[in-house]
Amino acid sequence: MKNRIAAALDLIRMRLYGLSSVPSMPSVVHVDPVDFCVLKCPICPTGSGTNKYKQSVMPLELFRKVLDDMPLLAEVHLYNWGEPFLNPRIIEMIRMAKQRRIKTVIHSNLNIRKDEAFWRGIVEAGLDELCASLDGATQASYQVYRIGGDLELALGNIRAINEAKKALGSKTPALTWKFIVHRHNEHEIEKARAMSKMLGMDFTTSTMGVGDLNPHEEPEDLEARKAFWLPAGKQFIDKRYRKDRTLSTHCTYLWRRPAVSPSGKVYPCCLVKDESFAFGDMSEESFQSIWHNDKYRYSRSLFGARKYGGPAVPTICASCRLYKKKR
Repeated sequence: MKNRIAAALDLIRMRLYGLSSVPSMPSVVHVDPVDFCVLKCPICPTGSGTNKYKQSVMPLELFRKVLDDMPLLAEVHLYNWGEPFLNPRIIEMIRMAKQRRIKTVIHSNLNIRKDEAFWRGIVEAGLDELCASLDGATQASYQVYRIGGDLELALGNIRAINEAKKALGSKTPALTWKFIVHRHNEHEIEKARAMSKMLGMDFTTSTMGVGDLNPHEEPEDLEARKAFWLPAGKQFIDKRYRKDRTLSTHCTYLWRRPAVSPSGKVYPCCLVKDESFAFGDMSEESFQSIWHNDKYRYSRSLFGARKYGGPAVPTICASCRLYKKKR
């Protein structure tokens, strides 16, 4: 409860004082249990092999350090660039967070072969939310983007989770079917929605990114990507695909939502895909020292009202195209 109160106070402080106030510790963190995946999704830097980090699995002790070093956490999002369920200690990670009354969220493609005992363990550990990335209602449309994926395998895993929830009398994890809409699957939205209802899942659509909204690079084949992937339905196209692609709101990642890689590297947000842009390393430093170092302080000064009197420090945030800068 105290974690959620602290998170609420941080949000109130940010709304009252803008971005001049830095919370003592973040209330939300992205923790990547692994940074590899079994699928070859062509625009994902992991699936396409364009990421610039070493493949690794987060040890349980490092995850414990993350929780110890961030005592005000209200939520931990156990996903980013990899498939979370490939970490052999994922059940223990969920349980460890829940013992501290921290909300746990996982996004997964569910293309993994696990037995009933595994899914029962996930439910018993207390996972709060599971969002399944299912971009199609048939194998033909699903595999256009989820290359190497098996839709029936993913659906079978959802059924196994539902069976475990029923057997244990558990309402969690809440299940969501996330449907990324692209040109090759938009005709199946309503069919997928009906399928999700039969599985007791919430249903949400998401716009398709083509790799140009990350903070530090733009693909050379951008127009070809748009032509191949963006759907005909304008309501399913991200409004940022226009001349000015910055958001109208300010960045909040630098103030309340860092990302931690499996090896302990700390990034200012979950979009960074190059280890050279890390703000620190939790395998060698405390999070508090990283959270208040010159990289963080300088980067916050680019988007917030607080002045920074130290030296300009090259960071990935300086080239960010997503959020409007103050200076």
